[in-house]
Amino acid sequence: LIDSGLGEDLDDITGFDGDVAQTVVAVGLRKSDPQNAEKVQELILSTLEQQITQGLDERLLEGCIRQMEFGLREISGGRRFPHNLKLADRCYRSWLYEGDPLTHLRFEEPIESIKKAFQKDKDYFKAIIRDRLLQNPHRLLSVVTASSEDAKRFEQQTATNVKEMTRDFTDADKERFYNLSQQLLDEQKKPPAPEKLATLPKLRKDDLPKENKLVPTEHLKAGHIPVYAHPLFTSEIVYVDVGFDFSRISPELLPYLPVFLEYITRCGAAGKSYQDMSREIALSTGGIHSSVVCTNPIDQNGKPVLRAFFHGKALPARVGEMTGILVDLFTEPDLANKKQLRDIVLEMRNERNSSIVGAGNGYAMTHAASRLSTCASIEEQLHGISNLRFLDELALTNDMDSVAKNMQSLHRELITSENLIISLTNDAPEQHIGHLEHLVKSLPESSSARGLAPKPEGAIHSLEGIEISASINFVARAWGIQEVTPARAGRLSLLARHMSTGYLWDKVRVEGGAYGGNAAFSSSDQVFLCSSYRDPNLASTLSHFDNALENVREELTEERLEQSIIGAIGRIDSPKSPHSQGYSETLSLLSGRTQEYRQNVREAILSTTVDDLKASAQEIADEKQWSVAVLGSPSAFERAQSEGIVLTRTPLLPKRTK
Repeated sequence: LIDSGLGEDLDDITGFDGDVAQTVVAVGLRKSDPQNAEKVQELILSTLEQQITQGLDERLLEGCIRQMEFGLREISGGRRFPHNLKLADRCYRSWLYEGDPLTHLRFEEPIESIKKAFQKDKDYFKAIIRDRLLQNPHRLLSVVTASSEDAKRFEQQTATNVKEMTRDFTDADKERFYNLSQQLLDEQKKPPAPEKLATLPKLRKDDLPKENKLVPTEHLKAGHIPVYAHPLFTSEIVYVDVGFDFSRISPELLPYLPVFLEYITRCGAAGKSYQDMSREIALSTGGIHSSVVCTNPIDQNGKPVLRAFFHGKALPARVGEMTGILVDLFTEPDLANKKQLRDIVLEMRNERNSSIVGAGNGYAMTHAASRLSTCASIEEQLHGISNLRFLDELALTNDMDSVAKNMQSLHRELITSENLIISLTNDAPEQHIGHLEHLVKSLPESSSARGLAPKPEGAIHSLEGIEISASINFVARAWGIQEVTPARAGRLSLLARHMSTGYLWDKVRVEGGAYGGNAAFSSSDQVFLCSSYRDPNLASTLSHFDNALENVREELTEERLEQSIIGAIGRIDSPKSPHSQGYSETLSLLSGRTQEYRQNVREAILSTTVDDLKASAQEIADEKQWSVAVLGSPSAFERAQSEGIVLTRTPLLPKRTK
């Protein structure tokens, strides 16, 4: 589909949706010309026909079945969706429709029936394609086009609708509805009655455990490389995280790093094609992916911890195959496939761009923090608005020869055993050290790269507006934090929790109409942040950020403090998957956040007094270095300017003429 040139990459709705009573298969192309809609549909159908006539790749199908089974068996999930809630979600898929709630937990039987059906009849999947897709008359061709004119029309839609609905109102009607609206607003602002609050069950601070849950760590070696081994129950799955030090790469290569990491996990290697490597990964592993870590160490004089990780997981019998695949990808990648490079650049650019409206507060927070923090500045270049603009420029210039050369330079400078670390999580991690030693021996020992010397812009006051095609805003403000002791980290985390569940919730979300308003403290970036999500307001939200700090200083009570302490400890103690426990522990130890340090943070939260939290709020309010970043519509910035908020405005992406 991508090779056809009818679109840049697969649309993000492509796939199977099994969470509704009538399931849906969707296939589409993104960045396509609307005039090619019929051609895209014909291409999809002819490709399915081709799979039937020419035959499906049996090894790839086998790998897909293994991947599906692997995913169903794995204990996964994080802070937002712990594993037990993910299991509950499976129950709802049938339970909501009066079916057996355990149907989707008993996955072994349907998986086995698929395996047996495929072994018995190699045309099993061909029949599904023919009967459920090609001969299915319930098919919709949908074309979605972007329009700046529609964005303006949507902004005016509320006013237009109101005018239409009130066209026949008398003065008495207007007064009646005005009074009703005021009554609703007053009710919304009114705090719950104390006698009603008293009926709710509550935890007390004394109910909380005093100690952090400890994650076991064994310090092993694979050759001369440190291995942080975590013996945890993982349903026998072996998790390997290989972290390369990217502080040594040349500065001009930094924005290329996300492309390189994605490319390495999806390229041909050791003389095998991309398709062959994909089959091997599917057959031998639960998947291989990459991520980037940037965090400030506890030692204030230390350099940022910068690691590019490759993550792999496999069953014990296939760990050797998985490390063999990693060796091939690390040592003999095919870095000359310019078509694959372009596909990845386009895909990453489009995914970043389409994620703005769904995750705009994250982009706004990173952009604001990048003016104050070295680590946030790096994150902005790797994952923020700056990286989106960089990818857009790469896609438009289309100089894949230059991109390929930079991939080769990154490979030479990054993939070495210098400062390499490995995290290993499994029931019996020591049994797999031999495979890791083979991996380590295959890597070159060092490179001659110049190394990064990143610095934030350091603006004392910065107000930036980034124009997007949306009728809502994402507002963020960051304050710089100069030194982070355990006591300070604990109290600032508690302050963020208190503001998020109190004043910002009430004023930004409930009364202001935003989808969310919260505060956060990042010890890795050394910044304190406030942000809003899908917010109809701008100037008033910025005022609420300041007012939230004042509210703590003026109105904090013992009761509210205790509930905030319970919430802050709840975030520390939130469930994690076995891999997340092991990997997070490795990162904490790598940055100097020892178990003793984290216990001191916990104790600081538990021992915080009303006066302590008031002092922390005053400390943020007095901070001289701060930065504001807002993603919003041009009309929102114009309204803000009329209210005295003047931001330096730039478009999300440069406007280009065809």
